[in-house]
Amino acid sequence: MTSVDALHLPTPDTVILTMNTLHELKSGEVLELQLSDPNSLHEIPIFCANNGHKILTAYEKNNTLFFEIEKG
Repeated sequence: MTSVDALHLPTPDTVILTMNTLHELKSGEVLELQLSDPNSLHEIPIFCANNGHKILTAYEKNNTLFFEIEKG
């Protein structure tokens, strides 16, 4: 699993970082994201749905958003 700490980045940057990181992974590999921008809770699922990726888990803990995304 590849992990990316995108805490304190604004949503446009987190989507770009997610896109670039997933581009480097093989289909079926998993990306773990840690985010702090609450807009990411809306934007990351839209990005994944539009690009064929699957969100395995999404949750919030201590003001940090966590996503596990399987590359499509």
